[in-house]
Amino acid sequence: MSAGDLDVSSCMWVLTFGTLLRLVSVNFVPNWWFMADDLVVHIVSDSTGDTAMTMVNAVGVQFKRDQIYIRRHYNIRTNTQVDMVIRHVTREPGLVVFTMANTELSAYFSRLCAERDVACVDLLGPLFDVFSRHFGEREERAGAFHAINDSYFKRIEAIEFTLGHDDNQSVHTLGLADVVLVGVSRTSKTPVSMYLAIQHGLKVANIALAYGLEPPEELIKASANRIVGLTIQPGRLVEIRRSRLGKLDPRPGSNYADESYVFREIEMAERYFRKNPRWPVIDVSDRSIEETATLILDKVYGRVRPIKSNQ
Repeated sequence: MSAGDLDVSSCMWVLTFGTLLRLVSVNFVPNWWFMADDLVVHIVSDSTGDTAMTMVNAVGVQFKRDQIYIRRHYNIRTNTQVDMVIRHVTREPGLVVFTMANTELSAYFSRLCAERDVACVDLLGPLFDVFSRHFGEREERAGAFHAINDSYFKRIEAIEFTLGHDDNQSVHTLGLADVVLVGVSRTSKTPVSMYLAIQHGLKVANIALAYGLEPPEELIKASANRIVGLTIQPGRLVEIRRSRLGKLDPRPGSNYADESYVFREIEMAERYFRKNPRWPVIDVSDRSIEETATLILDKVYGRVRPIKSNQ
């Protein structure tokens, strides 16, 4: 099967990574793609296109090609805008990945892609169909996930709170945090905190533990079910800290990346965690920010959580 054989049903496959993997493979793209230097993926969305961007990036890294470019067409909400996108895709051929909440607009776009032999993937349509069968009729609200409403402003508030409670700042209001992260320096506390604030709208504070220094008293007074300890393998921490210093060996006179000091500091942190057994502890040694954040949410809120609402 080639891209020229695609019909409307081909653009409505079930939402899986396999869908994009198959389309980007040799059997599902025009031959001329492999004679060009660049490959283009058009992301088309009635909102920001972030959902499709995440999926495309997750799939794209599975391929060895270095020159896969993404062109984003966002806030596409009328037939006229769809027509303009199709003309653009015709001028700059490539794979199309789209997310549209409006059923009629999605069907119209799929039909135009099929008529012009454009390989396309509808990321939301199949999932909407399955949800509708299980949960009944839905509201069609373009851009609802990124709506500027009370939820949006709460997210901004969460980001401001998190920035103001980074690295032992503003400990007097630690009790207002949704999540408190505790660990030695370079255990991903700050990036994970910001990720939780931006992606999940949580107010996050982080407390740095340092050898020879007592943690702030406010940490013990904070609710234990909101505190998560972060630890790391000593060897990995030495690598990170030396990289942070910008050279292979630590700076003269500094014990920041000294192996024996790092071991003592981690032992100190783990003793402190053992004194507070209600705090879950996560080893971040080989984990991404996203994976660490997911584990934190599981520990604090449980693995079964309600769908986000921006209403």
